[in-house]
Amino acid sequence: MTRQVCITHLFFVDDILTFCIISRSQWCSLHQILGRFDNASKLFTNGSKSTLYYSQGNMQDIEHIVALFDVQMAPIGVGFTYLRFCLQPNGYGLEDWMCVVDKFKKKLCS
Repeated sequence: MTRQVCITHLFFVDDILTFCIISRSQWCSLHQILGRFDNASKLFTNGSKSTLYYSQGNMQDIEHIVALFDVQMAPIGVGFTYLRFCLQPNGYGLEDWMCVVDKFKKKLCS
């Protein structure tokens, strides 16, 4: 039986938020995919502005991923701020993002 990787993402102008639970080898595959995107689009990740937020896991794997993507790392704790919104972990269901989605809908309609 093949195990599927479920990746959820949100795009905001030039930002990408990706939420996933995947293995180290799957992170390597994601890194290759994003590298191809970089090459094709000429849009590149700015590691100094990027953070890998983690809630649990093997610290060696997390540190490997941080080095692979050349990003900062921080525990997710009680949440993080994005576009002045405090996003709190709750399994990151749809309800966690509705305030962001609603705000963008209002801006698009005005």
